[in-house]
Amino acid sequence: MSTWVSEHAGILYLILGLAGALLVAAWWLARSAPRRGGVAPPMPARTYLVGLVAVAALVGVVWVVDHFADTDSKQIERALDAMSAGVAAGDVDQIFAHVSDSFILGGRNKASFRPFVQNEIRNGGVSSVKVWDIDIKTLSREQRQATVVFKVKARGSQVMDPGVYNCRAEFVLDPDNQWRLKTFTLFLPQTDPMKGEPLPLPIG
Repeated sequence: MSTWVSEHAGILYLILGLAGALLVAAWWLARSAPRRGGVAPPMPARTYLVGLVAVAALVGVVWVVDHFADTDSKQIERALDAMSAGVAAGDVDQIFAHVSDSFILGGRNKASFRPFVQNEIRNGGVSSVKVWDIDIKTLSREQRQATVVFKVKARGSQVMDPGVYNCRAEFVLDPDNQWRLKTFTLFLPQTDPMKGEPLPLPIG
């Protein structure tokens, strides 16, 4: 339940905000109508205030759940942030702690991709990878897979300026119930990462 609330927090805030606005309007009409000789409202003004307090309490509950519930989306975002931090720190173990054993990219599996990454980091080919605008396009805990798109900016001697790309990454929910990277594809910044032409990766 907490996961559902967190995943739909934006919609819930909108609904509760509209409900609050309607209650404020109803309270104002109920309070002012008798003074103006208007039609008596169906409920006394204090009833609408009670409803407004209830709405405010629900907003608080949604906020608490949204900020403290550990959702699948947050786990994936943390994994991306951790891998980015691992590149900056030159810590290959930190990076590959978030790479699935089922990883495959350009014919390389996790075991053969790791020394390639380690060599690039050691030689300064890639010194940092920043990710932002993370958007979970699809996520299914039942199917144990998710598709994520985000912006990525890489720096290093092997990265051509400006080094900004769109990325589409596939994540899987591994047997230990941790979301890890299965594969990824890079695109030019003006290319739609869900249907555009991907860039070839020099990892052969």
